[in-house]
Amino acid sequence: MRSIPVDVSGLKVIATGVVPVAVNKYENGVRQEATETDDKGRALVRVSLFILTDEGAEEIRVKVPATNVPKELAPLSAVTLSGLVAAPYVNNNRVAVSYRAEHITATK
Repeated sequence: MRSIPVDVSGLKVIATGVVPVAVNKYENGVRQEATETDDKGRALVRVSLFILTDEGAEEIRVKVPATNVPKELAPLSAVTLSGLVAAPYVNNNRVAVSYRAEHITATK
């Protein structure tokens, strides 16, 4: 699967306040009794974020290594994403997008 770099530098990214959750691991469409890890063996969590544009807001969920997410992401606080990529895929005859980032940092 190809990943497409995403530049959100001109957009405002806001934490939703939803607690990051571990990403379940799947093999051949079957959920495993493990959590997903990246190629460095780090556990991944899913973080919910709002992306604000001139056209409105959209919620996206981004997979990030658990060690690279601030412990306390205050609801509606601004954040910065590093290494954000989008990976399109087909699921049951529909196209979807999975997002992944290397770091989430609280913006001061």
